[in-house]
Amino acid sequence: SMSMVVGDSAGLLSLGRFAKASMPAHLMAGARSPWAADVNGAIARRLPNVRSDTLAGAGHMGPITHPTEVAALWAQTLQKS
Repeated sequence: SMSMVVGDSAGLLSLGRFAKASMPAHLMAGARSPWAADVNGAIARRLPNVRSDTLAGAGHMGPITHPTEVAALWAQTLQKS
């Protein structure tokens, strides 16, 4: 629901919550999604083991519109895990 996203009803942004997630995380943003870089940046600053990539020419639905590029990035992440 929107209240979870906008109001953080699950408390995901509470102090120290993301820092406890020690597993590898991979954030991807589409270069054509102006808000995605800000959201990913806010999440990346809170995670201890994160990789961030920006997909040139992609919007919000990068896995659908750019599946080859997304798969290649995920393969790199999985090889390092």
